[in-house]
Amino acid sequence: MLGFVVYDVLDYTFQHDGGTFLLPDMKPLNKTAKVWVLSIDDEHGIEMPIKKFTGTAISVWLMNGNAKRIEQWNGRLTNSGSLKALGTWINDKTVYIDIATIYSKDEFDRETVLEIGRANKQRYIWDNENQVAIETGYMP
Repeated sequence: MLGFVVYDVLDYTFQHDGGTFLLPDMKPLNKTAKVWVLSIDDEHGIEMPIKKFTGTAISVWLMNGNAKRIEQWNGRLTNSGSLKALGTWINDKTVYIDIATIYSKDEFDRETVLEIGRANKQRYIWDNENQVAIETGYMP
C-alpha cells in the first residue's frame, strides 16, 4: 500500500511544486483549509536534486522515523494546537522533504505564525487558504 501512496505524493509534488500530506493516508491538505504551514523541524528535513526525487526517496524518509515522529505528535493530547504532516516543495531544481507543521488560522494569527517562522529560521510560511508563500522577514 505504501508504494502506491508515495507515488501519489510524488505526482502531486511535481504537478503543484510541492504539497502537504496528512498521515496516515497521505492525502494532500485541502487547498481551502484555513491554515498556515511551516517547516520548523529542520533537523529531520532533507533536500535532493529533482532527478533523485523518487517514490523510494519518500519511502526511505518516512521509514527513517519521520512517519513515527509525525504520528506521535498528532496523537498527543497537548500538541500546541498544531498538526504535523509530510511536506514537500520544489525550488530551483531542488526538492525538499520535511515535517510540515500546520497551524489553524482560528487559533494563530498571521503575526504569531510569522514570529514562529522567524524563530525557526524560516524565510517563508505558507498561507494555505490563499495558496501563497509569505516572507517572514528572516535573513540568514
